[in-house]
Amino acid sequence: MARRLLGSFTMPMRSPRFETLLLATAAACLLAATALAQSDRGDPAIEGTYRLTIDRDVAEERIEEAIETATDDMGPLREAIGSNRLEERNPVIDELAIDVREDTIRVRYGDRRFDLPRGDFGSVEVPGGETARVRARIRDDRLLVDWRMEEGRRHDVFRLNGDQLILTLRTASDQLPDDVLYRLPFRRAE
Repeated sequence: MARRLLGSFTMPMRSPRFETLLLATAAACLLAATALAQSDRGDPAIEGTYRLTIDRDVAEERIEEAIETATDDMGPLREAIGSNRLEERNPVIDELAIDVREDTIRVRYGDRRFDLPRGDFGSVEVPGGETARVRARIRDDRLLVDWRMEEGRRHDVFRLNGDQLILTLRTASDQLPDDVLYRLPFRRAE
């Protein structure tokens, strides 16, 4: 029975219409794959220099509240140590600069500048001599930066909205009862 079924199977003849359809499908797949591969190249419109649009005191309060919320359920000694470390690592940023390059994205957080590897994780030295694993990716109107350090991880999202840039920072650690989460608004510098 199986031999009869297989024996009766014949390949359909290829017509010019079939070949055109096959070529169009292959071209569409190639275009989709190229677009997917380039999706991390992103919109260079996110490049530029941005300045904080709220008072420095207000930004400082946002950061302090986020740190307090994250460390609230720790014991007094651990809370003090954790708060001090987090405040050290989360200074108020008055100015940001983003420069998109072929293999890296250069981000300047105030006076701290980092050349971040695009796509895959790479090593970057952070203040204090520690080395972090980090990667930067561009998705639509957002720059996503993932930091992996010995004591925790941080996710920075830079979202472009016209000439405004919203920076959302989320820091997580097994040592923290809750994540440190805050947003700061920036405007493109003239």
